[in-house]
Amino acid sequence: MIEFDMSVFERKAKELRDQIDQVPYALADAMNKAVANTRNVLVQDTWPSHVTQRNAGFIGRALRRGSKATPRNLQVEIYDSLGRAHLKLHDAGGEKRARGKFAIPVPGVIKRTSKGVSKNKRPSVIIANTPKRALRITDRGIFVGKGGRLQMLYAFRARTAQPADVPFHDVFRETMTVELRTSFAAAVERALKPRPK
Repeated sequence: MIEFDMSVFERKAKELRDQIDQVPYALADAMNKAVANTRNVLVQDTWPSHVTQRNAGFIGRALRRGSKATPRNLQVEIYDSLGRAHLKLHDAGGEKRARGKFAIPVPGVIKRTSKGVSKNKRPSVIIANTPKRALRITDRGIFVGKGGRLQMLYAFRARTAQPADVPFHDVFRETMTVELRTSFAAAVERALKPRPK
């Protein structure tokens, strides 16, 4: 849970005086606008600038807004709706576990670039293109016969380290703070407009 300094909002609320009952509505409106803008920043800027995307639409489908803030429930959230790609580990770092096993390329045998392993060197392609007599898949990894010997191309591991490479929480905190300040001011202005009688 992230807490915010509410002194700016309290000062704006004092401006309302006799319309103080409008503060929860203005704050709920501001929070809903702020979380929508924050989600856009996370989807369009934060994720693409920190990882190499294979599917550009993935993060937009994964990050969803929770229920909207109401005057009685001033809470908003952005959550991982798909539960894939270890998004929490991308933020905090740690050890990710596979449902099956991770195929880790052997250094010096499979070359990796900044974009990862080339498509023709991925495990599924190697398995499909290698004759059965030259291919061995064991609990340890994927081996291919070369020159009368088996050469390990990929090692299998049940878990692997995930570095903290996408600062979701930091960006959320910073963006929500800025967005709340700007959208709350506009919401207060709307609340100060004369009410229809």
